[in-house]
Amino acid sequence: MGESVATHLTNVAPIRQRPRRQEPVSTNAQSCTLEARIDASAAASARILRALHGGCGTFVISAVDGQMSARVQLTVVNTAAAESEYKLGSARVTVDWSRSTVANGARRVSLSRTELRLFAALLGGEGHPIPRPALISRVWSEDDAVTEADRENALAVYMCSLRKRLTSIGAGDALQTVRGVGYRAVL
Repeated sequence: MGESVATHLTNVAPIRQRPRRQEPVSTNAQSCTLEARIDASAAASARILRALHGGCGTFVISAVDGQMSARVQLTVVNTAAAESEYKLGSARVTVDWSRSTVANGARRVSLSRTELRLFAALLGGEGHPIPRPALISRVWSEDDAVTEADRENALAVYMCSLRKRLTSIGAGDALQTVRGVGYRAVL
């Protein structure tokens, strides 16, 4: 049986699956089986579930400090964690990370991928204000061909869209603007 570890990840990116090519085996390489419990951010968890649902199982994971990354093959063992419940403002909502939906009772709304990443980043702040630059870095990757000014504008547009969607299910008071800082989820 393999070694078991727990780790916390913030940057998880699926890799497009390509046909395998033979690579030379390093004499320093060690083969082992590792069972790991990955405590990923809500945004990373959502990306993992979407990618697995889309048929991708190979990922690159990076440690929080950015010092280490690895290519791994993931399989789904338990999907019970695909839904999370939150008390947001005056509403109790259920977020289905695998389907990109938020529900308040019988009312349900779908979120775009960017809206879901933004919502996950806000929920990850645990009710504390998150500065705009921090939200931008969590929602858009560095390799996107988008300027910083465009990201600032896009953040405002996506916040407006996310608020409208949450208002449509009765959770309109769930997000707040913190003047001079950024945004926060009202938990």
